[in-house]
Order: sequence, then C-alpha cells, then structure tokens
Amino acid sequence: MGVSSISEISRMSGALSALEEPKQVQASAVVSELVPDVAHPIASKNPLVRFFFVASGWLSLTLGFFGIFLPLLPTTPFVLLAALCFSKGSPRLHNWLRSTKLAGRIIRDWEEHGMIRHRTKVVTTVLMVGLTSYPVIFIPMWMICRVLMICTSICVLTFIWTRPSEPNQRPARRLR
Repeated sequence: MGVSSISEISRMSGALSALEEPKQVQASAVVSELVPDVAHPIASKNPLVRFFFVASGWLSLTLGFFGIFLPLLPTTPFVLLAALCFSKGSPRLHNWLRSTKLAGRIIRDWEEHGMIRHRTKVVTTVLMVGLTSYPVIFIPMWMICRVLMICTSICVLTFIWTRPSEPNQRPARRLR
C-alpha cells in the first residue's frame, strides 16, 4: 500500500501540474494584455512624476489637434510626443492612443520601426505647404514671421522625409 500510495501521489502531483500549466499560460496571456508593449516603460512610480507626464501628454495631444488647423503647429510630432509622455505616465492612456483609428497606426509605426509611411509624408507635405503658403502670400505680416514660417516648415518636412518609409529601411541619419 505504501508503494502504491507513493506512486498514486506522484501521479496526482503530475496531474495537478498538468492542470496548473494551462492556468500559467492563461495568466501570462492576461498579463501581456495588461502590460503595454512600449519602447519607453513607466519612468517612475512617483505619482507627481506620472502626473507631469500625463499632463504633458494631454497638452501635446491638444497642440497636435490644433496643429491640424494652424500651419505653424505640426500635428505628427505633437502626437508622437503625447505617446511618449503617456507611455511614461499612464500605460492605459498610451494603449488608448495607440488604438485610436486616426493616430494609432502612425504611433505604432514610429515606436516599433522608427518610420513614417510614404502616404503620411505626402499628406503632411501637401497640408503643410498649403496651410503655410496661404498666410505667407496673402496675409500682411512682418517679414520675420514669414521667414520663421518657411524655416519651420522646411525643418519639419526635412525631418519627416529623412525618416524611413518601410520597416526594413534605415534612416538616412540617426538623431541622437
């Protein structure tokens, strides 16, 4: 009886471990859904620091929204900055921003591959040139304002067009 009970116990422990394995797999699947897959983990457990990052993220997202309508505020860099701030301050907000229909794909492409798709580059260029050229040509303003608008547009478009368009391309020059 002693030998059979030991073998019975080992069989039972083997059965229990077989039952526990799927639970571990399920638990890891749940954890992977809750923990964001981001390049920038939360910087601090300090609530004040996290609040700063969340507030900065909302400010950047708001400026990005106004950048849709105002020529000197580029939308894409502000949305990417908001994603960075949210990733350091709130995984929930970061995941929300990554899942939005409008900005999610751009953010995922940037975080995972450091790229901006060709279509996004073309749309950004057309909108920036169109929205910048109208005030420069038709609205009376100081020459320094016109020069600043043109220089800002050139700098932003240079940055955008030097980023890769496909995941396997490398950028022309890495920014450090």
